[in-house]
Amino acid sequence: MFQELSDDLLYTIFCHTLPSQFEFISTKTVSWRKIRKIAPLNFSCVCRSWRTLILSSPKLWSEISVKSITKQGSGWGEISVKSTTKRRRDYRVIFNALKAWLSLSTNTLLRIHLDLDAYDLGSFPNDILTLFVRESHRWSSFHIKGLNWEPRTQENHDPTLFTLQCSAPLSSLSVRLRSHKSPLACIDLSDNIIDDLSHMEHLSVGWGASLRLPHDRSALRLPRLRYLHYADIEEGKNTENLQYLLSASHNLEYLGVEIRGEFYPQRWVGAPMYFPRLTSLSLAMSNRIGATYLLDVLACPSLRKLEFRAKDCREDHGAAAEEYSFKGPPTRLIREFLIRSCANPLLEELELFWLLNNKGDGDHEQAFKDLLVPLRKLTRLKVHSFSIYRPAIELLTIPREGPQESAICPLLSEIALSHFIPGENFSLMAQLIEEMIVSRWRAGNLRVVSLKQPRSSSGAIKERQRIAECVREGLTVIHERFTSDL
Repeated sequence: MFQELSDDLLYTIFCHTLPSQFEFISTKTVSWRKIRKIAPLNFSCVCRSWRTLILSSPKLWSEISVKSITKQGSGWGEISVKSTTKRRRDYRVIFNALKAWLSLSTNTLLRIHLDLDAYDLGSFPNDILTLFVRESHRWSSFHIKGLNWEPRTQENHDPTLFTLQCSAPLSSLSVRLRSHKSPLACIDLSDNIIDDLSHMEHLSVGWGASLRLPHDRSALRLPRLRYLHYADIEEGKNTENLQYLLSASHNLEYLGVEIRGEFYPQRWVGAPMYFPRLTSLSLAMSNRIGATYLLDVLACPSLRKLEFRAKDCREDHGAAAEEYSFKGPPTRLIREFLIRSCANPLLEELELFWLLNNKGDGDHEQAFKDLLVPLRKLTRLKVHSFSIYRPAIELLTIPREGPQESAICPLLSEIALSHFIPGENFSLMAQLIEEMIVSRWRAGNLRVVSLKQPRSSSGAIKERQRIAECVREGLTVIHERFTSDL
């Protein structure tokens, strides 16, 4: 049948069903020259004339992924001068290949993914980034990540600044550049002032990225934006931009905010922000005042998933850190936000992570209970905390006597708990955990339990007789060693 179709029709079919993808991968064992590809020519057997057509104008070459992968644990000390020279020579091969690839796809929109490890090349490949930035007028999506977890210092060279123009075709943009060798990126949203001109649906403003907003920042319009992630690790200096992003994006379905250090809510003005379609909210904060303000101004009646991470600032922040640090787990703050957004919260997933030096003087058990009681539709609960771990276990245990309908969060199918409390009686904790798991399994909804505990108690839960019986009946129990990472 394909032989009977015209070239134009074949062209249209393949453009919509078969985007090409080229990956350039560098590892310790894989050469730069090894190219893994899904080429449109592999499918041209349906029509010989189409093969000629695609060779002359490869419009299908619309997606490219450039990856630089360093084996975990490798570093500069393991790279010889000879191998470094070879990597730079092979790097030129990639640069020339990308240049040719772009020249053969001049009439099509591009989907670009750059995952670059600065250690692997010795310096960030700015000329590769320049190649793609020149084509920003035909970006459909552009994602770039450059990490090596070595912070910028005054001794580092001045990073190159790239401007990423958000023109009309662009629907997805993600920037995450945390490396002393990587450049800085300025995301230019200054032209997004008319609803019909903005096609942006996915925006992730990560480390190493700044924003350029319209001269009148209140004129910013992002009506199609569904996904927004905003990270600020520059001591809260750029959080004012977050206000204008939120004000311009009323149709958000996902919002993620990560702010470290100080936060300046006194600069924010205007009424509370209403997000009727927001179903997922993720907050990672080291500032009590900022967290309080954000949860006070956000209203999310359709929220289904909430992730809240609270971690105290570094001790070297001194007295200032004490002023705005958390005074214990912000459990009541979260409850007030949920009830204010919806009288009967629809929340299905709740993830709480606190690593706080100050546990506060409040009644954490009662506050935690007050938070969970209204969440009748909750199916997934994850708690990582020093101060509410044991109360969580006791609250989640379903009494042997009495109506099960009165149980807290009766629909829970997945529970994840992690903790480390110095001096904790692990034998007693194991009994409490066992009782909670068995009671939930017998109630009929629990399917998965994930536990993270110190090495001294690793595996002990699974070996208990009643837990082993539940596992044989179908319960999944995942037991891992404790990690303090948020």
